[in-house]
Amino acid sequence: MKAGIICNLFVMYFTICNAQLPKTDIYLFDYNFDDKLVLSYPKLLTFDHDSYSNQPHFIHDDLYITQSHINNDTIQTDIVALNSKKRTKRQITQTKTSEYSPTLCPDGEHFSAIRVNEYNQQQLWIYPLDHSNNGRAILDSITNVGYHTWLNNNEVFLFLVDEDKGHQLVLANINTGEIQHISYKIGRCFKMTSQGQLVYIHKITEDNWNLMAYNPISQTKEVIGYPLSNQEDFGILNNDKIIIAYQGSFFALQAFEETSWTSIGQYSQFIDDKKISRIAMNNTQIALVTTEE
Repeated sequence: MKAGIICNLFVMYFTICNAQLPKTDIYLFDYNFDDKLVLSYPKLLTFDHDSYSNQPHFIHDDLYITQSHINNDTIQTDIVALNSKKRTKRQITQTKTSEYSPTLCPDGEHFSAIRVNEYNQQQLWIYPLDHSNNGRAILDSITNVGYHTWLNNNEVFLFLVDEDKGHQLVLANINTGEIQHISYKIGRCFKMTSQGQLVYIHKITEDNWNLMAYNPISQTKEVIGYPLSNQEDFGILNNDKIIIAYQGSFFALQAFEETSWTSIGQYSQFIDDKKISRIAMNNTQIALVTTEE
């Protein structure tokens, strides 16, 4: 970290023994984008270096994250909410098992997360933002959910863990339970464009990846580019520019119009040469997760 540039916003300490989760840090910035992505007001959301704080997602005025702690000598994760303006931290879930991947639901009144049950199965849960109840599982029969992104109030894209065929991308109807297969061998990052298409990565082989778009109306998919140096994680701006962070710089590709990446700014003045493993964006802020390799 560059001395004197980043301010520490939240400081929490955990002692993680025999940690199996990667060591991570989260950097939060305000940003402006014209021709360049310009960062300002940098903050390091500081946690003990042996802890796992990851999977940021903006939910209204808060940044929800997955955070690890010790529970009965085992590593467990819960969802917490950080508010950079109020400089506060709130515990959102606190259960006997782990939760991951907090995501705002389309109704704006709930968030969803992946919850591990007592059988070590991973299910999709939905929780009210007002904490009026403890949430409930949806799509009970699906127990291998890794990640998810909502299409609308009734349909959700799911990353289903499948070590044999390659992780699977499906579209699930939470009311009928109907499952529509889209692709095998997908990456963990998939996000919606303003045009209602899902952008994801298809890992054909270890070294041959395509950046794909799926149209849920026509049920068609197309190659819209190729990941730069096999970078798996990306963000999408409101104008449908796809953003990646690589070796201290930001690169962008205009979805459905461009196939090559263009340098649009730097973050190297704030962050040392670390791998960016997650990107989350809203209209004014961007969160970058760094992972020690």
